[in-house]
Amino acid sequence: MKIVNGELPSGEAEALAAGPVPAGASGAAERASQGARALRLAVASSMVSKVCSVTLQLVSIPLFARVLDTDDFSALMVYNGISAWLALVAIGLWPTITSIAADERKAPLLAGVVTVSTAALSALFVAMIVATLVLRPQLEASGINLFSAQHFELFVAALVCFAMLTVLSIGEAVNQGQHRQHVNNLITAGGSVLNVIFIVLISFVAPSHASDVMLLFVASQLGFILVRVINMAAVLMRVGRPREWPGKAFALDLARNTKSLVQAQLALAFIQQGTVLLCYEMHQPRDAALLALLFRANLLLHSLVYMINQPLWPIIHRHMLAGDWAWVSRTYRKLGAIYVSYGLLAVAGAPFVGSAAVSLWTAGEFVIPASQATLCAAYFAVLVASAASTPVLMGAQAFSSLGNIGTIELVAASVLCAALYLFDAVSFPHIVMALIAANVMTALWMMPARALGLLRRGAVAPHA
Repeated sequence: MKIVNGELPSGEAEALAAGPVPAGASGAAERASQGARALRLAVASSMVSKVCSVTLQLVSIPLFARVLDTDDFSALMVYNGISAWLALVAIGLWPTITSIAADERKAPLLAGVVTVSTAALSALFVAMIVATLVLRPQLEASGINLFSAQHFELFVAALVCFAMLTVLSIGEAVNQGQHRQHVNNLITAGGSVLNVIFIVLISFVAPSHASDVMLLFVASQLGFILVRVINMAAVLMRVGRPREWPGKAFALDLARNTKSLVQAQLALAFIQQGTVLLCYEMHQPRDAALLALLFRANLLLHSLVYMINQPLWPIIHRHMLAGDWAWVSRTYRKLGAIYVSYGLLAVAGAPFVGSAAVSLWTAGEFVIPASQATLCAAYFAVLVASAASTPVLMGAQAFSSLGNIGTIELVAASVLCAALYLFDAVSFPHIVMALIAANVMTALWMMPARALGLLRRGAVAPHA
């Protein structure tokens, strides 16, 4: 993949040129040992987290499908996607804070960064929620299903819940940079368990309220909010009072990272939520719900990938800064083999268990044939095939590469979905095929090519 203007994206030059810190084989061995310990702890705790997350999905989706009608269930799935849009506000902030937390030289700055970031995000979201309430008559009268009067309270509830979760996730960004990804995993596990309890209480202890879609939505997020509040309080106590305040350097890093990662997140939001909304606004709630379920299923299947990639990229970042490119290359090859095998395994199993799994997951309310289950597995396989490149690119802070690739994939997907719309062929299987084609044309080969090019230059740079 070409570099824009012939320059390395933000952070790559630093990663390629930085000398070993500390130097020598003993320093490299110590870094590898520390990184391995942190990764093992993160993966082990992530297994607990993912089990709890899967349990939440296995409990909540069938209950929601059973007690809600198709319109309410589809609306609940659609409004869950608001989180992807709100994440745009903080998408560049999270890795910037993680990088600062991972750099011991910047320890005095961390408390000031956390304080300013929390206050700024909170003020922005409060203003957004107030504006939504003030403009409610105009939004309801717009004719857009997303702002319909029937589900406007659900829209506001989703906005409030996800705004709180976005602000509170600053604490998790600090944890990740300080080799505390295991804490983040336990936060997810605890929140999932609490959510299951709240949903079951509403569904069985208060059955008269079980069909209240807004109450069910709040119950599905309340556990996450409570545990993140506790974590944020612990992080604030750990970093202490601000001794330094962020200045121009922080602002420049934040601007660069935000620009690049907003591209990637916009691509994800438009590809996923855009296709769901396309069906929803065309009055195809079943197809919209199926697409939302597909993206949620992909999220569950990506659990193995996330529990490795999340703690791994800060570790890779440290090895790159120290010049340990041989270690990074070995890790990349192992990840590639694991992730490609994982995708092929999903495709092989889909014809036999895919249709039954979807039916069981949705309490029999949504049934798809084995051919569509295989198609969905193929989409997952092409996504996961390039996942090994993500921690390498993030470790080099090559966020602009991720953003550019995401934007190109978005353009390809938009063209294909527009063609489906023009030919009146919008449907669940057709959209999945369009998304597979868009990824194959772009990210499937661009991301590995970019990562391999980075590794080659990094291995040569110390000897140049």
